[in-house]
Amino acid sequence: MLFHTDNKPIRIGTDCSGIEAPIIALEQLKIPFTHEFSSEIDQHCISTIKANFNPKIIFGNMIQRKLKDIPNIDMYVCGFPCQPFSVAGYRQGKLDPRGTIFYECLKVIRYKKPIIFLLENVKGLLSIDNGNTFKEMIYLLENIKLNDKPIYNIYWKVLNTADYGIPQSRKRLFMIGIKRNKQINNFEWPIPMECPSLHNFVDWNDNSKNELPAYFYASKMDEIINPNSIFINIGYKKYSHNNADKICPCLTTNTRHFYCLPLKRFMNINEYLKIQGFPTNYKINVSKYQFQKQIGNSMSVNVLIYLFKNIFQTIQSI
Repeated sequence: MLFHTDNKPIRIGTDCSGIEAPIIALEQLKIPFTHEFSSEIDQHCISTIKANFNPKIIFGNMIQRKLKDIPNIDMYVCGFPCQPFSVAGYRQGKLDPRGTIFYECLKVIRYKKPIIFLLENVKGLLSIDNGNTFKEMIYLLENIKLNDKPIYNIYWKVLNTADYGIPQSRKRLFMIGIKRNKQINNFEWPIPMECPSLHNFVDWNDNSKNELPAYFYASKMDEIINPNSIFINIGYKKYSHNNADKICPCLTTNTRHFYCLPLKRFMNINEYLKIQGFPTNYKINVSKYQFQKQIGNSMSVNVLIYLFKNIFQTIQSI
């Protein structure tokens, strides 16, 4: 499977890099690449990146860097901040300063013109401002031009982690741009597959115990919750977790909400990693609290693997 006609490794750069799910996906696919740059405003994430990867450049706040300092790339990935668009937040969209990060991504794409780019966010982005914010984003991506001609074919879709090999209910919006070329086949989204058993993602050897907080009983969660649940989010006080015996609720950055009901303890680090598709030998050099936040804020590696496979198949004739 080729990416370049000259067989050189993929040059990838990531913004809002988190704990670098895209790089893990490339490693698991055994695709040759050079990690040109990462960027992170969170110093704890930078520490995690340095412990596990070796990007040529690590930028801090991407808003403060100069475009001329960004190296050439073939592939650009950014999971720009979801809080301005999430139903769990205030949904201020572009009124939230974090909502402007998309436009910084747009500057990178316009300036560096990678062969492909992938942007990720919560599905709530589709409905914020009656859908006008998302429509504007797609319009701007479709109108990136060279010699007055659009450069990219743009594709977008909401994908669920549970449909691609890991039982976590995590619906995320993906926007993909692929440079137009008469030799390129049409991009096809990965086909959903049967969800594996959630039992396979439980660390059954961890016999530590944690009492459920008082509010779990005060809110009568114990009366409405599915008694066969495996992982539950105890922050959802009115949610019965009907399918939590089969699928883990969407991981979030709140580290004290996820509880393993049959083992009577909080979800451990290995379970967090596996539910997001990361290898369990991933190096941790920050506190458990910080690392769980990072995992909860990450893209799912398994979804990226299937997306990358289909993208590479689409462009392998270039």
